[in-house]
Amino acid sequence: IGYDTRQHGGSRRALQRDRIAAVGERTESRSCSSGPLDAPSKQVSMTHDAFVLSDVGCVREHNEDDSLVLRDHGVYVVADGMGGHASGEIASRLSVEAVDIIYNDARRCDQLEEVYRRLKRSKDLEDVSSFQEYRLRRAVEYGNLKIFRHSSTDEALGDMGTTLVAMAFS
Repeated sequence: IGYDTRQHGGSRRALQRDRIAAVGERTESRSCSSGPLDAPSKQVSMTHDAFVLSDVGCVREHNEDDSLVLRDHGVYVVADGMGGHASGEIASRLSVEAVDIIYNDARRCDQLEEVYRRLKRSKDLEDVSSFQEYRLRRAVEYGNLKIFRHSSTDEALGDMGTTLVAMAFS
């Protein structure tokens, strides 16, 4: 797992350093559910390499990218603040932080599991195949909410945004 800090003056937030390990590290990924929330499935273990390399590009003076690797959960996220919009770097950071919160806050995870179980029992969740999918969707939606709330605090931030690509191995 690696992160190229050349575009960030050689340093990252302490949170980012905690999230990203040394370049080239191999990691093993397993299901991220803490219990049998869905129909039993065969556990498959796989080994993979994950690298994050970010570049400011030829147009911008600063980098609006952010990323997250949650090896214990098998979750990988890349966010790219929308260039030409206000505070894309803030939007990308907020979206990545939201995913981190959803996956690492035990209280929120317990709440999500309970809501997921209730929705599955009531058949109101037919388009979601697993708790892992449900949690990732909620994490992305939470990031969207955080960006919306933050942009509502200042008119100059009204068009801030980011793209986000996330995957969760299960």
